[in-house]
Amino acid sequence: MRSPALLALAALAAVTALTVSACGGDDPRPAPTPVAEAPSAPPPPTYLLEKERDFTWADTAYGKCLTDHGVEDLPALAERLALDTGSPETAAALTACATLSPAPSPS
Repeated sequence: MRSPALLALAALAAVTALTVSACGGDDPRPAPTPVAEAPSAPPPPTYLLEKERDFTWADTAYGKCLTDHGVEDLPALAERLALDTGSPETAAALTACATLSPAPSPS
């Protein structure tokens, strides 16, 4: 019979050999692919004018319609739009552009 010390030593050697081969062997699985970071969202668009300017009634759809129908020199948007309604050309422009006219402000 073999001595218990020799059997214990053989068992320890077998366990050590199995542990080393399990940890140090080649892994049959492919290496994990690193996950790329999601691209960051693009910055919001900026709508800047090359230089600041005052907007006039001509910059609105209503004002564009009026100027297309012969009305000139529209004031700044901050100003009240007062037109010469006695002029036949202005009266025709007001009629043609009536659907684009802004609602009157409440008094």
